[in-house]
Amino acid sequence: MAEMVTRASTAALRPIGQGRRQLQRRAARHPAGAAQENGSESNGGTMNFFSLKKVASAAMTCSLAATLTAPAGARRSTPEFRYRSLDRSEIENLQRWVAAGHEAWCKDARLVAAEELKRVAGDFRGDVTELNAADAPAASGAGKATFEWTPLDGRVVYRITVEQFAWLLPIAKDAEGLVWVPTVTEIDMQE
Repeated sequence: MAEMVTRASTAALRPIGQGRRQLQRRAARHPAGAAQENGSESNGGTMNFFSLKKVASAAMTCSLAATLTAPAGARRSTPEFRYRSLDRSEIENLQRWVAAGHEAWCKDARLVAAEELKRVAGDFRGDVTELNAADAPAASGAGKATFEWTPLDGRVVYRITVEQFAWLLPIAKDAEGLVWVPTVTEIDMQE
């Protein structure tokens, strides 16, 4: 009787899944010429561990695929980044030209982004008020600003990043005289 109490009390201490019946790790092998039921191997009523694993992984894959698929009306985007090659001597010459009183619009980040957008997007009319400031320059004189524009059909989003360079300050004489230079164009096509 003491033996029965010991068995009952240690049963709760067994790790989960190690009950009376062990899972069979391999399919039972049949001797040569043995008959199989319905063309499949019979393993004496125990579940094949690998087939259980395959079923569980297939169920997890299906549930994951269902949660990761986009909603019916959602659009996917494929952004394309175009980095403009910068020639320091050309930028310095532009800064000298602007410092001499020519092309004052080069000191306005929004106008420079609009000019770059005219070059990149054929259907942009050039109205500066259509540009949205995605990352506008702060009043403290941050040297980077990003503007975006979307045509009416919404098929593409253009983002233009313009920058000011501190190494132009000796030519410009003050921070307000620095020119803005387009550096990155992001074209985000909606599928």
